[in-house]
Amino acid sequence: MTEPAKLFTKIQYTQTKKKSKGRRYSLSEKLLALSLYKRSPRSYKLLSTYFTLPSKKSLKILLSRISIKCGINRMVFDELKNTVANLSTEERLCTLIFDSMAILPQIQYNAQRDDLIGYECYGDQKKNKIADHTLVFMVKGVKANFKQPVAYYFTHAMKTIQLKEIVKDVITNIQNTGLEIISTVCDQSMLNVSTINSLVQETKADFLRKGKEWKKQMFIINRKEILPLYDVPHSIKGKMRKMKVKLAALILSHSFAVAAEHMSSKGDASSECKNIVSFVLMMDKIFDSLNSLTFAIPNGEIIKGQ
Repeated sequence: MTEPAKLFTKIQYTQTKKKSKGRRYSLSEKLLALSLYKRSPRSYKLLSTYFTLPSKKSLKILLSRISIKCGINRMVFDELKNTVANLSTEERLCTLIFDSMAILPQIQYNAQRDDLIGYECYGDQKKNKIADHTLVFMVKGVKANFKQPVAYYFTHAMKTIQLKEIVKDVITNIQNTGLEIISTVCDQSMLNVSTINSLVQETKADFLRKGKEWKKQMFIINRKEILPLYDVPHSIKGKMRKMKVKLAALILSHSFAVAAEHMSSKGDASSECKNIVSFVLMMDKIFDSLNSLTFAIPNGEIIKGQ
Protein backbone atom coordinates (compact mmCIF):
# COMPACT_ATOMS: atom_id res chain seq x y z
CA MET A 1 0.00 0.00 0.00
CA THR A 2 1.35 3.44 -0.91
CA GLU A 3 1.93 6.13 1.71
CA PRO A 4 -1.02 8.29 0.49
CA ALA A 5 -3.27 5.19 0.61
CA LYS A 6 -2.12 4.46 4.18
CA LEU A 7 -2.80 8.05 5.17
CA PHE A 8 -6.26 8.01 3.59
CA THR A 9 -7.10 4.74 5.37
CA LYS A 10 -5.89 6.18 8.68
CA ILE A 11 -8.25 9.15 8.30
CA GLN A 12 -11.22 6.81 7.81
CA TYR A 13 -10.22 4.64 10.78
CA THR A 14 -9.50 7.42 13.29
CA GLN A 15 -11.92 10.20 12.33
CA THR A 16 -15.11 8.60 11.00
CA LYS A 17 -16.59 7.76 14.43
CA LYS A 18 -16.07 11.31 15.70
CA LYS A 19 -18.58 14.12 15.31
CA SER A 20 -17.85 16.46 12.42
CA LYS A 21 -16.87 19.37 14.72
CA GLY A 22 -14.67 17.11 16.83
CA ARG A 23 -12.48 15.83 14.01
CA ARG A 24 -8.85 16.94 13.96
CA TYR A 25 -6.51 16.37 11.04
CA SER A 26 -2.71 16.47 10.89
CA LEU A 27 -0.88 18.69 8.40
CA SER A 28 0.02 15.71 6.19
CA GLU A 29 -3.64 14.61 6.15
CA LYS A 30 -4.76 18.11 5.16
CA LEU A 31 -2.14 18.27 2.42
CA LEU A 32 -3.36 14.95 1.03
CA ALA A 33 -6.93 16.26 1.02
CA LEU A 34 -5.79 19.52 -0.56
CA SER A 35 -4.08 17.67 -3.41
CA LEU A 36 -7.36 15.84 -4.09
CA TYR A 37 -9.35 19.07 -3.91
CA LYS A 38 -7.05 20.95 -6.30
CA ARG A 39 -7.22 18.09 -8.79
CA SER A 40 -11.01 18.39 -8.98
CA PRO A 41 -13.22 20.32 -6.52
CA ARG A 42 -16.31 18.58 -7.89
CA SER A 43 -14.82 15.12 -7.38
CA TYR A 44 -13.71 16.11 -3.86
CA LYS A 45 -17.28 17.08 -3.02
CA LEU A 46 -18.46 13.66 -4.18
CA LEU A 47 -15.73 11.85 -2.22
CA SER A 48 -16.72 13.80 0.90
CA THR A 49 -20.19 12.28 0.79
CA TYR A 50 -18.79 8.73 0.95
CA PHE A 51 -15.59 9.20 2.96
CA THR A 52 -14.42 11.27 5.92
CA LEU A 53 -12.34 14.19 4.66
CA PRO A 54 -11.46 17.73 5.86
CA SER A 55 -14.07 20.35 4.96
CA LYS A 56 -13.50 22.80 2.12
CA LYS A 57 -13.38 25.61 4.71
CA SER A 58 -10.48 23.89 6.52
CA LEU A 59 -8.55 23.60 3.28
CA LYS A 60 -9.08 27.28 2.45
CA ILE A 61 -7.82 28.26 5.90
CA LEU A 62 -4.71 26.16 5.26
CA LEU A 63 -4.15 27.87 1.92
CA SER A 64 -4.59 31.34 3.45
CA ARG A 65 -1.58 30.69 5.70
CA ILE A 66 0.69 30.38 2.68
CA SER A 67 1.98 33.81 1.68
CA ILE A 68 2.96 33.94 -1.99
CA LYS A 69 3.71 37.48 -3.09
CA CYS A 70 3.86 38.73 -6.66
CA GLY A 71 7.14 38.62 -8.53
CA ILE A 72 9.99 36.20 -7.84
CA ASN A 73 9.11 34.25 -4.69
CA ARG A 74 12.11 32.49 -3.20
CA MET A 75 9.98 29.85 -1.44
CA VAL A 76 8.57 28.67 -4.79
CA PHE A 77 11.95 28.49 -6.51
CA ASP A 78 13.70 26.82 -3.56
CA GLU A 79 11.05 24.09 -3.50
CA LEU A 80 11.30 23.75 -7.28
CA LYS A 81 15.07 23.34 -7.01
CA ASN A 82 14.68 20.50 -4.50
CA THR A 83 12.22 18.73 -6.79
CA VAL A 84 14.38 19.17 -9.90
CA ALA A 85 17.36 17.58 -8.15
CA ASN A 86 15.70 14.16 -8.56
CA LEU A 87 15.00 14.57 -12.30
CA SER A 88 17.09 13.22 -15.18
CA THR A 89 18.56 15.46 -17.88
CA GLU A 90 15.67 14.79 -20.29
CA GLU A 91 13.07 15.30 -17.58
CA ARG A 92 14.50 18.76 -16.88
CA LEU A 93 13.65 20.02 -20.36
CA CYS A 94 10.72 22.45 -20.13
CA THR A 95 8.81 25.26 -21.80
CA LEU A 96 8.11 28.64 -20.21
CA ILE A 97 4.54 29.76 -20.82
CA PHE A 98 3.41 33.29 -20.01
CA ASP A 99 0.08 34.99 -20.48
CA SER A 100 -1.62 38.22 -19.49
CA MET A 101 -5.28 38.52 -18.52
CA ALA A 102 -7.44 41.61 -18.03
CA ILE A 103 -8.84 42.09 -14.51
CA LEU A 104 -11.33 44.54 -13.00
CA PRO A 105 -9.37 47.49 -11.56
CA GLN A 106 -10.18 47.72 -7.85
CA ILE A 107 -8.55 48.14 -4.45
CA GLN A 108 -9.15 45.66 -1.63
CA TYR A 109 -7.93 45.50 1.95
CA ASN A 110 -6.15 42.30 2.96
CA ALA A 111 -6.75 42.00 6.72
CA GLN A 112 -4.33 39.09 7.08
CA ARG A 113 -1.41 41.07 5.63
CA ASP A 114 -2.70 44.49 6.74
CA ASP A 115 -2.15 45.74 3.22
CA LEU A 116 -4.02 47.22 0.28
CA ILE A 117 -3.95 45.03 -2.82
CA GLY A 118 -4.87 45.94 -6.36
CA TYR A 119 -2.01 48.27 -7.24
CA GLU A 120 0.54 47.67 -9.97
CA CYS A 121 3.12 45.28 -8.48
CA TYR A 122 6.50 44.03 -9.73
CA GLY A 123 7.82 41.94 -6.86
CA ASP A 124 8.79 44.21 -3.95
CA GLN A 125 8.19 47.30 -6.07
CA LYS A 126 4.66 48.72 -5.82
CA LYS A 127 3.41 51.57 -7.97
CA ASN A 128 0.61 54.07 -7.44
CA LYS A 129 -1.37 52.95 -10.48
CA ILE A 130 -4.27 50.52 -10.10
CA ALA A 131 -3.56 47.25 -11.93
CA ASP A 132 -5.80 46.26 -14.84
CA HIS A 133 -3.95 43.09 -15.92
CA THR A 134 -2.29 40.10 -14.28
CA LEU A 135 0.74 38.42 -15.84
CA VAL A 136 1.41 34.76 -15.02
CA PHE A 137 4.42 32.53 -15.77
CA MET A 138 4.32 28.72 -15.76
CA VAL A 139 6.82 25.99 -16.62
CA LYS A 140 5.68 22.79 -18.36
CA GLY A 141 7.73 19.66 -18.91
CA VAL A 142 8.59 18.60 -22.46
CA LYS A 143 9.21 14.90 -21.76
CA ALA A 144 8.16 14.74 -18.10
CA ASN A 145 4.49 15.38 -17.35
CA PHE A 146 4.55 18.37 -15.01
CA LYS A 147 3.46 21.99 -14.94
CA GLN A 148 4.06 24.57 -12.23
CA PRO A 149 3.16 28.28 -11.96
CA VAL A 150 6.32 30.10 -10.86
CA ALA A 151 5.57 33.84 -10.79
CA TYR A 152 2.81 36.40 -11.26
CA TYR A 153 2.62 40.20 -11.53
CA PHE A 154 -0.08 42.88 -11.42
CA THR A 155 0.44 45.34 -14.26
CA HIS A 156 -0.89 48.53 -15.81
CA ALA A 157 -0.07 49.63 -19.37
CA MET A 158 3.10 47.54 -19.40
CA LYS A 159 5.79 48.51 -21.87
CA THR A 160 8.04 46.22 -23.94
CA ILE A 161 11.17 46.98 -21.93
CA GLN A 162 9.38 46.08 -18.68
CA LEU A 163 8.10 42.74 -19.93
CA LYS A 164 11.48 42.00 -21.49
CA GLU A 165 13.29 42.46 -18.16
CA ILE A 166 10.68 40.38 -16.33
CA VAL A 167 10.99 37.53 -18.86
CA LYS A 168 14.78 37.54 -18.53
CA ASP A 169 14.55 37.61 -14.72
CA VAL A 170 12.07 34.72 -14.56
CA ILE A 171 14.11 32.63 -17.03
CA THR A 172 17.32 33.21 -15.04
CA ASN A 173 15.68 32.13 -11.78
CA ILE A 174 14.21 29.03 -13.44
CA GLN A 175 17.59 28.10 -14.92
CA ASN A 176 19.12 28.40 -11.45
CA THR A 177 16.79 25.64 -10.21
CA GLY A 178 18.33 23.17 -12.69
CA LEU A 179 15.49 23.19 -15.22
CA GLU A 180 16.45 23.83 -18.85
CA ILE A 181 14.09 26.07 -20.80
CA ILE A 182 14.20 25.21 -24.49
CA SER A 183 11.31 27.42 -25.63
CA THR A 184 8.81 30.07 -24.61
CA VAL A 185 5.12 30.10 -25.53
CA CYS A 186 2.81 33.12 -25.55
CA ASP A 187 -0.04 34.52 -27.61
CA GLN A 188 0.37 37.09 -30.39
CA SER A 189 -0.54 40.25 -28.52
CA MET A 190 1.32 43.36 -29.67
CA LEU A 191 3.23 43.52 -26.37
CA ASN A 192 4.32 39.87 -26.52
CA VAL A 193 5.40 40.06 -30.17
CA SER A 194 7.34 43.26 -29.51
CA THR A 195 9.05 41.70 -26.48
CA ILE A 196 10.04 38.52 -28.32
CA ASN A 197 11.34 40.50 -31.29
CA SER A 198 13.41 42.67 -28.94
CA LEU A 199 14.96 39.59 -27.29
CA VAL A 200 15.76 38.05 -30.69
CA GLN A 201 17.26 41.29 -32.04
CA GLU A 202 19.39 41.65 -28.92
CA THR A 203 20.86 38.18 -29.47
CA LYS A 204 21.29 38.81 -33.20
CA ALA A 205 23.20 42.05 -32.54
CA ASP A 206 25.48 40.21 -30.10
CA PHE A 207 26.18 37.53 -32.73
CA LEU A 208 27.05 40.11 -35.38
CA ARG A 209 29.35 42.03 -32.99
CA LYS A 210 31.29 38.82 -32.39
CA GLY A 211 31.46 38.05 -36.13
CA LYS A 212 29.30 34.93 -35.81
CA GLU A 213 26.87 33.75 -38.48
CA TRP A 214 23.21 34.32 -37.62
CA LYS A 215 20.85 31.54 -38.76
CA LYS A 216 18.35 30.73 -36.03
CA GLN A 217 15.32 32.78 -34.97
CA MET A 218 16.01 32.42 -31.25
CA PHE A 219 17.36 34.34 -28.27
CA ILE A 220 20.04 33.50 -25.72
CA ILE A 221 19.90 34.01 -21.95
CA ASN A 222 22.83 32.90 -19.80
CA ARG A 223 24.40 31.10 -22.80
CA LYS A 224 21.28 28.96 -23.32
CA GLU A 225 19.43 29.02 -26.64
CA ILE A 226 15.66 29.49 -26.29
CA LEU A 227 13.23 29.15 -29.17
CA PRO A 228 10.25 31.54 -29.04
CA LEU A 229 6.92 30.01 -30.10
CA TYR A 230 3.43 31.46 -30.37
CA ASP A 231 0.42 29.66 -28.96
CA VAL A 232 -1.03 27.55 -31.77
CA PRO A 233 -4.74 27.70 -30.81
CA HIS A 234 -4.55 31.50 -30.76
CA SER A 235 -2.49 31.66 -33.93
CA ILE A 236 -5.15 29.85 -35.93
CA LYS A 237 -7.64 32.69 -35.48
CA GLY A 238 -5.11 35.27 -36.71
CA LYS A 239 -5.70 38.95 -35.87
CA MET A 240 -9.50 38.73 -35.52
CA ARG A 241 -9.89 39.62 -31.83
CA LYS A 242 -13.63 38.90 -31.63
CA MET A 243 -13.37 35.40 -33.04
CA LYS A 244 -13.19 32.46 -30.63
CA VAL A 245 -10.43 29.88 -31.04
CA LYS A 246 -12.84 26.93 -30.97
CA LEU A 247 -14.91 28.41 -33.82
CA ALA A 248 -11.83 28.97 -35.97
CA ALA A 249 -10.67 25.39 -35.27
CA LEU A 250 -14.10 24.03 -36.27
CA ILE A 251 -14.07 25.90 -39.58
CA LEU A 252 -10.49 24.96 -40.48
CA SER A 253 -11.00 21.25 -39.78
CA HIS A 254 -11.01 17.97 -41.69
CA SER A 255 -14.75 17.41 -41.04
CA PHE A 256 -15.60 20.86 -42.44
CA ALA A 257 -13.54 20.15 -45.59
CA VAL A 258 -15.31 16.79 -46.12
CA ALA A 259 -18.73 18.41 -45.63
CA ALA A 260 -17.90 21.26 -48.02
CA GLU A 261 -16.72 18.86 -50.74
CA HIS A 262 -19.79 16.63 -50.31
CA MET A 263 -22.27 19.53 -50.46
CA SER A 264 -20.63 21.15 -53.48
CA SER A 265 -20.60 17.79 -55.32
CA LYS A 266 -24.34 17.36 -54.71
CA GLY A 267 -25.08 20.92 -55.74
CA ASP A 268 -26.24 21.94 -52.27
CA ALA A 269 -23.45 24.55 -52.15
CA SER A 270 -21.84 26.78 -54.76
CA SER A 271 -18.91 25.47 -56.80
CA GLU A 272 -16.66 28.09 -55.18
CA CYS A 273 -17.10 26.17 -51.92
CA LYS A 274 -15.05 23.31 -53.36
CA ASN A 275 -12.13 25.63 -54.00
CA ILE A 276 -11.47 26.09 -50.27
CA VAL A 277 -11.29 22.35 -49.48
CA SER A 278 -7.57 21.97 -50.17
CA PHE A 279 -6.77 25.08 -48.12
CA VAL A 280 -8.86 23.90 -45.15
CA LEU A 281 -7.23 20.44 -45.23
CA MET A 282 -3.77 22.05 -45.27
CA MET A 283 -4.64 24.26 -42.27
CA ASP A 284 -6.06 21.25 -40.41
CA LYS A 285 -2.80 19.32 -40.86
CA ILE A 286 -0.68 22.31 -39.81
CA PHE A 287 -2.80 22.77 -36.68
CA ASP A 288 -2.57 19.07 -35.75
CA SER A 289 1.20 18.95 -36.26
CA LEU A 290 1.85 22.06 -34.14
CA ASN A 291 -0.72 21.30 -31.44
CA SER A 292 0.27 17.66 -30.81
CA LEU A 293 0.11 16.42 -27.21
CA THR A 294 1.82 13.04 -27.30
CA PHE A 295 4.88 11.27 -28.71
CA ALA A 296 2.68 8.31 -29.71
CA ILE A 297 0.53 8.31 -32.86
CA PRO A 298 -3.16 8.54 -31.78
CA ASN A 299 -5.65 6.48 -33.84
CA GLY A 300 -3.33 6.28 -36.84
CA GLU A 301 -3.20 10.07 -37.22
CA ILE A 302 0.52 10.46 -37.91
CA ILE A 303 0.55 14.27 -37.90
CA LYS A 304 -0.83 14.46 -34.34
CA GLY A 305 2.18 12.54 -32.99
CA GLN A 306 5.26 14.58 -32.06
